[in-house]
Parts: sequence; C-alpha cells; structure tokens
Amino acid sequence: MNTLPSNGQSAHSVGPTRPPPLVPPHVAWPLFVVLLLAMSVGAALFTAYMANSDGGVQLVEGSDYSPDDDQ
Repeated sequence: MNTLPSNGQSAHSVGPTRPPPLVPPHVAWPLFVVLLLAMSVGAALFTAYMANSDGGVQLVEGSDYSPDDDQ
C-alpha cells in the first residue's frame, strides 16, 4: 500500500513550511540549562550579600532584651 501523496512529496512535507530555528536545538537546550543554573547561583549570591550587608542584629537601648539588665 502506497501512503505517499500523489505529487511525489513525502508525507512529512505536506503543509506550510517554516524557517529553520535561529539557534539549533542541540545548542539552545544546554545554553538554557546553563542560564537557569547561573540565575539560581546569582540569586543565591545576591541573597547572601544582602543578608550580610545590613550590619546584623541591632539592639535597642531600653528594650526588654537589653544585655545591661541584671537578672
């Protein structure tokens, strides 16, 4: 049984054609994975930097948690 169209084209070439991708998939997927990894590492480094840049815990004078109070 012949399944080819009558015009001689293969069955996969029927329909509108589309242009080839700008970046081949075998290059784009690894770059996408590396981009996700770099974004997560950058977010972690940014979070650690911002957590250490505020000067740490600040004590308020006269509060209930002041270290000057003798118990």
